[in-house]
Amino acid sequence: MPVKLDIKNGERYGRLVVIEESERKRGRRHFLCQCDCGKKSIVEMSKLKNGHTKSCGCYALESVKKRSVTHGCFGQPLYGVWNSMKQRCFNKNVSSYSGYGGRGITVCGEWIEFEPFQKWAINNGYETKLTLDRIDNDGNYEPSNCRWVAHRIQANNRSSNHFLTYNKKTMTIAEWSREVGINQLALAKRLKRGWSIERALRTPLGIGNV
Repeated sequence: MPVKLDIKNGERYGRLVVIEESERKRGRRHFLCQCDCGKKSIVEMSKLKNGHTKSCGCYALESVKKRSVTHGCFGQPLYGVWNSMKQRCFNKNVSSYSGYGGRGITVCGEWIEFEPFQKWAINNGYETKLTLDRIDNDGNYEPSNCRWVAHRIQANNRSSNHFLTYNKKTMTIAEWSREVGINQLALAKRLKRGWSIERALRTPLGIGNV
């Protein structure tokens, strides 16, 4: 017969010391533990036994801070770009996740650590006034699919943009707005009302016109 796994009060698992058994959750045994940092947390028994959970979470936080200090860029703009990129792809709790990680966009293995991303950025035209842009809006964050561009260019690359083709020229509504001198909102309203692209772009704004 297989040996039944058990945990005793006072046993140590990494930074965690077992205090007592807690209520079962979804039929699984959980234990109240005291971390070396002083914080208490409830951990599933299997995660204590297999080494998956070794602290209340402080160990992972310390590791991130240590890596940040090592490369000396924690708090700097480029580090913020890298961190935001990862949050969008991996953190389900951030509002932008649905448009990135939620639809399968991820960060390549090379850029999981900050230093390789930092090296690529510096060698590929990074400036604080520029923003990280994916060339293929459905592609991943990786060297072959990323570039540094002005915010306006990135905005034009978003999947939510409405592209219009007129006289064999294709641009977004925002770009056509600047091209013909008609307010972007007015152009959008004209098209929504069923105007042809030619009429929407060539009709001057005035009394009676949208």
